[in-house]
Amino acid sequence: MNANSDRSQRHRSTIERKKSQVAEPPFNSRYRYDGPGECLGGELCGHRRRLEIAVDPEPIGGIRFHAQAGVGDRRRGRLRVLVDGQVVASEIDVPEHGRFFELEVDDLRGRYLIFEASYDEEVVVENVEVRYGDSWVRHRARD
Repeated sequence: MNANSDRSQRHRSTIERKKSQVAEPPFNSRYRYDGPGECLGGELCGHRRRLEIAVDPEPIGGIRFHAQAGVGDRRRGRLRVLVDGQVVASEIDVPEHGRFFELEVDDLRGRYLIFEASYDEEVVVENVEVRYGDSWVRHRARD
């Protein structure tokens, strides 16, 4: 075996090893997202575009959450965040590998915190917290 083919074989082995170390996205047997968080948007999320989370009747001072877009074929996504019908953020760019977002809110009141996926892009939202006064409270989606 010559030096070039030996190097090429080592390179292919390294690529295969790296591919096997990359975590596969959490899909169930029906090709739907089945991982942590709430999947919004395209086909893998069942075309569910909206997530409503019941919030306390107190003034909301802030919202923080984690979002990621590495679910479907597209690698970026966009979210809109509302409290009832009042827009908090009209278009948030969500990266493929995700990140935490923290939004300041001017003491809005409402019954629901709403996340909407833009277009047909899959976005996963999780770890949602709402600030009432000085306290952060974790909220879950309603069933």
